Amino acid sequence: AASGGAAKRALGQDPAASEEARGGKPAKDVAHVWVKRMATSVSAADLKALFRPYGKVVVAVINKKEGGQSIGVGYVTYASLEDARRAALAMDGKVGPFVAPGVEGGLSVTLARRRQDASQAAQASAAGGSPVMIYVKNLGGDATEAALKALFETYGTVLKAVIQKKAPKAGSSGAARICGFVLFANKNDASLAVSSAHGMAVNGTTLSVGLYDSKGATSGAA
Repeated sequence: AASGGAAKRALGQDPAASEEARGGKPAKDVAHVWVKRMATSVSAADLKALFRPYGKVVVAVINKKEGGQSIGVGYVTYASLEDARRAALAMDGKVGPFVAPGVEGGLSVTLARRRQDASQAAQASAAGGSPVMIYVKNLGGDATEAALKALFETYGTVLKAVIQKKAPKAGSSGAARICGFVLFANKNDASLAVSSAHGMAVNGTTLSVGLYDSKGATSGAA
């Protein structure tokens, strides 16, 4: 009989582990997003259809109890990391019939960091360096701090992510301005995030990302 740990891996409790249980190593060019607080009626096909608008979905998996019943948690594997980031930012906090009854705050969608990425991030943080903040402009109105953190944490160790909304000027008919701030453990991680995410298209808008200091935001082309 399979051990409890092996059974959990086979049931898809962890994206990387479940791929190993199927007889292969996780592909380096794919990325996963965790999806939590789902209604137990959501099937793998439903989950795939729900996340397909954000990129090429390789597979969608619903985690289940040993009896086969959904536990309301699953993951979606995308063909590219950029698609996974876009999905996490767009879907975190979404409400609808796919959310578990009685749950507040909508879906919980976060980018699943690969084991080796987490290890490398920990080593980079231990190597020292002062925290550095970046700004992120042109976020959508439904962006959440959890989704913002998920979007940027694969670039390095994120200490904090904050979203600020500024009301339009008096007499203006424009919408509120939404800006995010992400604090990285060191400058190398922050610079990588700026160079990678500046100009990224998310939900029909183009992100403007740059280093931030006490004097204000700098150019996004860091």
